[in-house]
Amino acid sequence: MNGLAGKLGEQPSGAGIGDGETGHEEEEHETVGDRKWEWAKVMAAKYIEEAGLSAEEGVDRVIEASGAEDCGLLGVALAKQGAVCG
Repeated sequence: MNGLAGKLGEQPSGAGIGDGETGHEEEEHETVGDRKWEWAKVMAAKYIEEAGLSAEEGVDRVIEASGAEDCGLLGVALAKQGAVCG
């Protein structure tokens, strides 16, 4: 029997088990990626306000060609819902 099957047993699973949760999760912790994303959102909000795009809640298209992770995150944060990022 594999490890997951052993944890689930033969009885129907409870809420969350189907999503890979076993009820024994450790406390959530903030990763480096989480911190970078939060910082990108802060910087994007500043740039959007400076550009007078607050009413639009971002830009329609973002082209990020540097390949730098931080720049990519900033580009996504600048884009409004449904925008095109490339």
